[in-house]
Amino acid sequence: MVEYFQEASEGFPFAQTAVDQATLACALERHRLANGEFPTTLDALVPKLMAKLPHDVVTGEPLKYRRTDGGGFVLYSVGLNTEDDGGKPCIRESHEPGSRRYLDLNYNDWVWTCPTTAPQLHR
Repeated sequence: MVEYFQEASEGFPFAQTAVDQATLACALERHRLANGEFPTTLDALVPKLMAKLPHDVVTGEPLKYRRTDGGGFVLYSVGLNTEDDGGKPCIRESHEPGSRRYLDLNYNDWVWTCPTTAPQLHR
């Protein structure tokens, strides 16, 4: 029974972080549509696009954000290891033959990426 509570204590913060990141990603996209690029900092979203910025549920500090080459961005929480791994995702490769990648919430950061902005359509 204790293992169920352990899984929940890891899963709920991850789920809340995913919701916060999705909310921020929508606001970031709205900013990009209005201004032609993503903002340099998340503070540019307040108060026009968001009443306040969500914080990292693990540390209580602001979520990490940076623009990337090519016009995208990386948004992340430091995750359960509480270390800033520079936006490296918490995805691991299984060493079992035929197995797939899996999430390890205790490994690296909880990351939301937007690799590049959408190409402009020419009419």
